[in-house]
Amino acid sequence: MACKWIFALTLFCAFSTEAFAALERQLPRPLDSRLGSSEFVEMGSPDNERVLLPELKAEPVQSRSRDHSEWDSIIDQGAQTPIFFGVRIAGPLPYLRNPVSRFAPASNSKLFTAAAALHYLGADFTIDTRLEWKTLKSSSDTITELKLIGSGDPTWGMVEFGEDLTTRVDQLAAALYARGVRKIQGSIKALSADPRWDLLTYPEGWSPADRTACYGALGQSFNLDINCAEYIVTGAKAGHWADPALQIPVKFKISSGSSTEVYAKAFDLPGIVAAGFEIRGSFHPSSGPVSLILPIHHSRGRVQRHFVAALERLGLEVEKEVNIGQNLSDIQSLTFQSPTLSEMLKPFLKLSLNHMGDVFLKVLGQNFGDSSQGLIAAGQGVLRQYVEQMAEGRFAKEVVLYDGSGVSRSSSTTTGALMALLDTLQARADFPVLWEALPIAGVDGTLKDRMKGTAAAGVLRAKTGTLSGVYNLSGYVPRYSRSGIIQEYVPFVMLSRTSWEFKDEARAAQNRVGAVLSQKVNRE
Repeated sequence: MACKWIFALTLFCAFSTEAFAALERQLPRPLDSRLGSSEFVEMGSPDNERVLLPELKAEPVQSRSRDHSEWDSIIDQGAQTPIFFGVRIAGPLPYLRNPVSRFAPASNSKLFTAAAALHYLGADFTIDTRLEWKTLKSSSDTITELKLIGSGDPTWGMVEFGEDLTTRVDQLAAALYARGVRKIQGSIKALSADPRWDLLTYPEGWSPADRTACYGALGQSFNLDINCAEYIVTGAKAGHWADPALQIPVKFKISSGSSTEVYAKAFDLPGIVAAGFEIRGSFHPSSGPVSLILPIHHSRGRVQRHFVAALERLGLEVEKEVNIGQNLSDIQSLTFQSPTLSEMLKPFLKLSLNHMGDVFLKVLGQNFGDSSQGLIAAGQGVLRQYVEQMAEGRFAKEVVLYDGSGVSRSSSTTTGALMALLDTLQARADFPVLWEALPIAGVDGTLKDRMKGTAAAGVLRAKTGTLSGVYNLSGYVPRYSRSGIIQEYVPFVMLSRTSWEFKDEARAAQNRVGAVLSQKVNRE
């Protein structure tokens, strides 16, 4: 059965490649469509991917397949909206539009990140967090030099894994208690397994606005509650963190006003990005508290304080200022593993969680990249290496990726490169891992409210991608047998570039394509 499936898939991929090659020969090359504006517009996105993009000034003439009338009418629906689409559809009626134009991938970048992670790390890969300590030889229930060492586990405190802020630290404290530990002497430290985790920098193409948005939280050696936290403003010069373990400085630049409108701006210190926040705006004296959700780039200290509190909740005695002496055992340790990569990919792709993309990029860099580079640069090198070996390197020059999440506005791709990635993925033995992680139209993730009541609902699975003025969708429509068994996966890519005012029209066109393609692929 497996051999038959592979044979059928090989025939399908070959047909897709030949069909697209024939279509491409019919198309004129468009003008250069790279963005050149430095003006930015801001737009909120419902799928947790709110970012900024240079506003579009002009577009090249759109190039299309000659036999395009059916798909053109479905995509454009007779409207003359200023949306520049890049489309590549396989299946019963192959179609191309603007195949050589470059588009910002937005969170379609996460498909490349997930693919590289599966390729290099494997579906069963886990990220370790380690406890190390020494025991006093004179008192077996007393330990010292307690260290909590993180390697980037992005899942701590995530509700998707049934956790809250103290779940992991409570587990760590309970493990020490179970080993007979009742007293801890000396300082307790949270450290990074690789010091490069502490050198936080923003990837190329991130804007200043990303620094004060939850979606812009960077991956760190410790990551707690997707590295976001609530700050509550209670007055023109008053406020507090909802999590008392946070000690990030906050300054106030708020004036009294007739209404309350506050916002935060991050400030840096030498060597520290987003070291603190300045709260600005106006605050009415009779106003109630205002909540701001901000990115946290000091998660190591936050976790350390939560860990000490967890030890004390269990009744362990913590003596920080003690002269230990030299009568100590060798280093002892416990290792705690994250969920497997296959499990972590589900919230990463379904919910489009950017901090996980940054973590995966850095883990790739740490394990397979250049050790002389920072983790972002090393991870970028691993992504380039993956793209270069994908489809025998035919699309290496068509993909530029600066991050693992898609926030960067400097990244670019073509529909051909994304289609090659989708073909490469479905040929892998671990493709079911990715399939289970993709959002399902009308069911979950960033596609939960899209394509409901159509042939695509519960069938189509795809990754969304959203920047202001960029609305992308790339994925698969499965073809089922009469008995309900998936016989093949028909890939499609639909990228767009416009202004934020036309986001609904761009997504509506994608929804129409998804619905019609699902109907065509599974037509009796």
